[in-house]
Amino acid sequence: MPANSVFGVTDIVVANFQGDEGVLTISFGDRKITTIALETFRNQDYHWVTPIEIPENETVTISVTCAKPGTPATGRQASECHEVLNVSGVLGTTTR
Repeated sequence: MPANSVFGVTDIVVANFQGDEGVLTISFGDRKITTIALETFRNQDYHWVTPIEIPENETVTISVTCAKPGTPATGRQASECHEVLNVSGVLGTTTR
């Protein structure tokens, strides 16, 4: 996040369209938000009424440990895991 700003995360959508196996972890700065077993979903969404605030100089990260690439709609097993994360919310300024 840029200086003097705060990002309020309201929604996250995670896609595992190949059906990969492994573990996915979403973190906001030093805060681990969730860890998900990839084989338990193809698409997953999370929503917060009260945004989770990410202050300046922090990041949103996704970490994937791939155990086995899945088989997408083509019917051919993929050569590597491929996950997608979409984060949305509101950007504001901090008051100091």
